[in-house]
Amino acid sequence: DDYVNEVSADYSFNTGRGGRGIGIDAGVQVRENRRDFDEQRTTWTLNPGNTLTAANFVFNVSFTAPLASYLMLILDGQAFLNYFATNPTQFRAAVSNTASDYFFDEDITAAYGQAVYAADRFKLIGGLRWERTETLVERPRTQAGVQTFVTRTNEYDHLLPSVNFSYELSDDLTKRPSMGC
Repeated sequence: DDYVNEVSADYSFNTGRGGRGIGIDAGVQVRENRRDFDEQRTTWTLNPGNTLTAANFVFNVSFTAPLASYLMLILDGQAFLNYFATNPTQFRAAVSNTASDYFFDEDITAAYGQAVYAADRFKLIGGLRWERTETLVERPRTQAGVQTFVTRTNEYDHLLPSVNFSYELSDDLTKRPSMGC
């Protein structure tokens, strides 16, 4: 399973196109990314004492691949599946259901706020964004032939300030210096 759940809310006052004077933007966001990979794989092997060759599963055609100087065998997959279905006692199954399994969960909470001052030819924006991320990973580990599950967690916060300034030098040219983390 793989999914993302996200909820956000934003508020703006006097920051849209044509807004003049002081304006503000603020918002919050919560996101969960989750991946749960659970695979079951069956590997079939020939039982001891049985022999099997590809001779019964080769198409009776001659084929030479482009730029090759030798004939190639073309296997008939359906013929093998038919043989497998009618001779199940010649094979044994080994089921592996945890070797590649894992679970990943990431929760992100963020909030931002910014103040805007706009005049006819310039705009100044100062803002701050906070993000908190929490992660959880569970996966199998095999040591000395023994498989156990390992859980790892991590969390961190980031505070990201920014300042942006724009000045219209002409109708076709705007200068935009900015600074942020």
